[in-house]
Amino acid sequence: MNTIKKIALIVLSLGIFGNINAQENEAPYTKGDTPGLFPGFKEGFHPQISIAPQVGYILFSDANNTGGVAYGAEIALQCPLACTKKNYIRQQVSFLYYAEDNFKFWSATLNPEYRFLVKPQFELAAGPALGVSNINLTVLDVSIMNETGFTYGLSTSATFHFNKVFVGISPRYMLSTTNNFGGNFNSFQGLVKIGFNL
Repeated sequence: MNTIKKIALIVLSLGIFGNINAQENEAPYTKGDTPGLFPGFKEGFHPQISIAPQVGYILFSDANNTGGVAYGAEIALQCPLACTKKNYIRQQVSFLYYAEDNFKFWSATLNPEYRFLVKPQFELAAGPALGVSNINLTVLDVSIMNETGFTYGLSTSATFHFNKVFVGISPRYMLSTTNNFGGNFNSFQGLVKIGFNL
């Protein structure tokens, strides 16, 4: 729980700092014209889609500290479900894969982030994350565990924009409903992405 409290404190700090330093009309993405619910169903909605390959380090906290390099991809767009009056929400869907010896892991995560413009072309963000993951363990090529479960947690990110290209870092902590022999597969994920705005 200490890790969760630390992440919650980071999220709160980012929110305060971002609201103090946000500047109008300098965001890499434009806010919707009609704040409120379901802007994606209103005329003139522009999703402003971006795609990005990502790579990073994943560490499973209660699986003998198993961890290593993971890779995947992300697609993001302006949130079609909610539009705020200040800043904006980016809805992200990310896929991650990790494999080492007899251990394989994949996840698909939905992660809406509330973005705070700190300086022109530089954003900080925070938001919840919810997804599914699969754990596959084998011994002598025999599967002893192949389970799919839910994951949920918190994420933060920092993103630098260079016209159509952006570079981002995103640490997140994910709790998992998947467990094995009394241990869980909660994980810390530190990701780096280089993407393109379509």
